[in-house]
Amino acid sequence: MTSTDMLDRDKNFRSVDVLIVGSGLIGSSLVCALSSAMGAKNLSVLVVEAGPARDISKAELDSERDARSTALSFGSSQILERLGLWKGLSRFAAPIHEIFVSDQGRFGATRLTSAEYKLDALGYVVENKNLLSALYEGMQSHKKLNIVNNTRVIKVVPNSDGMEVQLKEAQQDTQKIQARLVVLAEGGQSKIATELGIKRRRVDYNQHAIIANITTEKAHCGIAYERFSESGPIALLPLAPLGEEYRASLVWTVTSAAAAAMVNWTEPLLLEKLQQNIGQRLGQIKTFGKRDVYPLSLSVVEEQIRPSLVLLGNAAHTIHPVAGQGMNLSLRDIEALVFCIDRGLKKDLRINDFSILQEYVMRRDDDQNQVINFTHRLVELFSSSSLAKVLPRKLGLLTLDLFPALRRELVMRASGSR
Repeated sequence: MTSTDMLDRDKNFRSVDVLIVGSGLIGSSLVCALSSAMGAKNLSVLVVEAGPARDISKAELDSERDARSTALSFGSSQILERLGLWKGLSRFAAPIHEIFVSDQGRFGATRLTSAEYKLDALGYVVENKNLLSALYEGMQSHKKLNIVNNTRVIKVVPNSDGMEVQLKEAQQDTQKIQARLVVLAEGGQSKIATELGIKRRRVDYNQHAIIANITTEKAHCGIAYERFSESGPIALLPLAPLGEEYRASLVWTVTSAAAAAMVNWTEPLLLEKLQQNIGQRLGQIKTFGKRDVYPLSLSVVEEQIRPSLVLLGNAAHTIHPVAGQGMNLSLRDIEALVFCIDRGLKKDLRINDFSILQEYVMRRDDDQNQVINFTHRLVELFSSSSLAKVLPRKLGLLTLDLFPALRRELVMRASGSR
């Protein structure tokens, strides 16, 4: 693997099998999956990243550059294990043995436990910096991989052999690369997809997520808390301790208007309001770390594939974090895509044979629709304080305790084990 700020023009680098736009969690996961597939691991891959090269040294891992974390389902941990990544990553992962769901100020609550369903854990929480580090280490095994940084994709033009991709690095001339397959993994605001005329179905939830790491008086004991408060859903996810400090990852969903005010709140005020909403489950909330604020919406493209083109991750489907399913859904997408590519190559098909991408979409359609619809219904039900939805919400939590089949369905969906 090589990583540079631009392509080496002396090497006459003009064509690749796979060109991936974006080197984040999705793009790097795809490279790792290609690296492990028997046929696909011999594909030449170029990853194009608009930002600078990522430093995955220990100095950066100890920094607070990125306070975000990812909730990986048990099923996702198995995917990462199949990719040979979980052994190194597991030491940074905090297991979720129990999920406690409650509704502030109203009766009705439920507990879902891994022991009840004989699972090692319902899921795991990993800080993104550690997850990216593991993925970047896994990418090293792909011998025919190049990564270029500080480079933008200017244009993607279909042709008879795939896609002609125009790249521009600062202060350099535009360069053209021929790619048999282009993968857009650059997030939910894909300019390339827009320029190609790929339309999206959007639902604006008029909500923002405030994301931060917090320290607490009490240990989380492997319990994830989902609290539906008047201000919006609040998730407290277990994190591995840092020294002697107990930590949790906070995802606090509020209205967009409230978020605009909260970004200017002092840390003491944030701690006070958070404590009021979640109570004493983890004792006193001691510190409120670096804040990231993100608008929340549902965004699903009408075309996930075209000849020689596939969209992955948020570029294909951006969903609300209320159920923590975004990355888990994308990992299942990636595993299925690479399975289809690998099988096609073993049949002597070219990687950009459209039947490969058609099989991928067919395999993933049901799971994607179920997760998207399930998450959207949760948002509609639990983000409202209207009387029409309060009673179904109460009954919903009670029903989970009363009917084992419904509880099992929720656990299997949350853990990615169905």
